[in-house]
Amino acid sequence: MDNPITRQEFREESDKIYSKLNKHDRQITVLETLVENFKGLPSAIAKLEQTMALMGQNLESLNKNVDKIIQTEEERKSEQDENDRKQEKMLDEINEKSKVDILLMLKNNWWKIIVVAAAIVIVLQDKIVL
Repeated sequence: MDNPITRQEFREESDKIYSKLNKHDRQITVLETLVENFKGLPSAIAKLEQTMALMGQNLESLNKNVDKIIQTEEERKSEQDENDRKQEKMLDEINEKSKVDILLMLKNNWWKIIVVAAAIVIVLQDKIVL
């Protein structure tokens, strides 16, 4: 047999139902807000992709510039190394030539050197004896 529901029980039961409805209503509002927010997501992603592509192009350009700078510096260093080798070779040649010139001078003037040395010895002997 049917149990009659009292007013109090009816009120409590209806409050529970309204509470659940309010909870569902808040959840639906949150979902609607999320859906609204996600509507702009595809365009934001497209803009992000464009920005990333532009950044990639800028990085490639920067990389090319760095490569050019490195190549230029390597060429400059190579030229400088070549100049250093040439200068070192010239110095070696000058040093070698100066040695050869001294030997050549001694060879060509050996008799003059002996005469001058003998004269110095004679002069010094006279000075020492005095």
